[in-house]
This record gives sequence, C-alpha cells and structure tokens, in this order.
Amino acid sequence: MLALLKYEGYKFFRRKVMWLSFLAVPFLIALSYLYLSKNNITLSAIAPEDPSFASQISFPYLVIQEQLMLVFNGLVIFYTAIVITEERRSGELRQVIARGYTMWKVLASKMLLLAIVFFILFVECLGLSWIAGYLLMPKVDYAYTFFSYVPIRGLSALSYTIKYYGLAFLSVLGMLSLMTWVSILAKNKIITAGIGIGILIISMIYTQVISILYELGILRIDVLLYASIVQIQFTGIASVLGGIQGLTKDIAIVFAIYLIVFNVLAFWHERVSDYTD
Repeated sequence: MLALLKYEGYKFFRRKVMWLSFLAVPFLIALSYLYLSKNNITLSAIAPEDPSFASQISFPYLVIQEQLMLVFNGLVIFYTAIVITEERRSGELRQVIARGYTMWKVLASKMLLLAIVFFILFVECLGLSWIAGYLLMPKVDYAYTFFSYVPIRGLSALSYTIKYYGLAFLSVLGMLSLMTWVSILAKNKIITAGIGIGILIISMIYTQVISILYELGILRIDVLLYASIVQIQFTGIASVLGGIQGLTKDIAIVFAIYLIVFNVLAFWHERVSDYTD
C-alpha cells in the first residue's frame, strides 16, 4: 500500500498544474488581507469588538471562514476530476491494475493522497496567515469568538484556531468523499467538474432558503440547517466553537453521513465493478 501511495504521489506532483494550488495559497491570503482590511475600516467605526474584525489573533481563522473554503471545495472538484475520473477514462488506471493492485486499493491510495495534500494545504494556509496576521494586521489584546463573544488570546486563541482548522479540514474530507463517489461514476472529467460545481451551487441555494425559513421560525431543525457542507463551513464551525447547545451532535451526524456513506458507496462500487477503458 505504501508503494502504491508513493506511486500515486509521484504522478500527482509530476503534473505541474497541481503545484499551482500550493503557489496560489499566498495569493489568496493576500486577497483575504485586502478584503478583511477594508472590512476592518467599517467595523472599527461601528463595532470594533465584532468577531469579524481581523487582527493578528483572528486573521488565521478568518481567512478560511468563507473565501478560502470555497477555493478548497473547488480544489476537491478539480483534483477528483483529474486524479480519479481522468485516469479511469484515459486507460492509465490499467497500468496500475496490471501490477496486481485491486481497484479498491487504488482508490484508497488516491483518497489518502488527496487527504494528505489538503492537510499540507491547510498547514501552509495556517502558517502563512499567522505570519501575515502578525506582520500586517492590527495588534489587539483580545479577539472575540463568534456567537459566544468570549475573549481569546495566547493559548486560548491558538486552541480556537487549531480547532477551527481541524473542523474545516474534516469538512473538506466530507466533500472529498462525496466527490470521490461522483468521480468514479462520471463518464469524463468535464461531467465530474460539472456535477461538483452544481453541488456547490445547489448547496449555497439550499443554505439561503433554509436559513431564511430558520430565521422566520418556519423550520427549526438544526440538522437540516447544517445538512450542507457549505453551510457548515460558513457558519456551522463557528457555531460549534461558539458553544451553541446541541449543534455539535447535529454537525457530527452530517460529517458521519458524508465520511461513511459516500466512502462505503465508492468502495462498494470498486469491489463489485470491473475496470474497462
């Protein structure tokens, strides 16, 4: 399995386009800096203690709250389309199977590789955003958590940030599980990408509709509010870390559905199907 993982890793990093995602992170952090700096101007005049105020403490987790999470979701779609769908349809997968590896082991190695890649991306984002925040953002004594408005600094801020990144990483793994299942069923990488983009758009529409119904009191079921990975990324993670009662269980259920159900479907498909070009 280790030899297979090394082989998949070699193929992944041999593609020059894959390196662009790592090189794009500093650029995206710079864009986040410009956006959050502009947002700070407004907040400093009306609500300087707002949790959305970007400081050297809050900048690392604010950069992934919305903008970068959408980018990571896009990368999940792009990676699965290239690494899984394209290799299956181009005949490249036959070379690996000819070495005696089963299809489910090949899929497991690809998923593990992509999980490692996203872990590296998150570590890169955390490190660079911490440096950028320390050098460029306003210096404050405390930052305030979302929803609970608890002041954090030092170790409490570090703990909050690591938890935020950890839950964000889990959400990306959930998206990866879903897109892996889609990618092995799709006929080509264009269809994989199209379905993935469609899932994101539908998730955002669903999020807006359910949020409106929730705010109006028409629908008050938290697990439905956070049935979308996108909604979990936008507000669910902050809500859990903010200590909203009962929400941790609901989001854990959604994570379990994505991580278990779609993985089972993908591996079941690989065990019962035969590979053909």
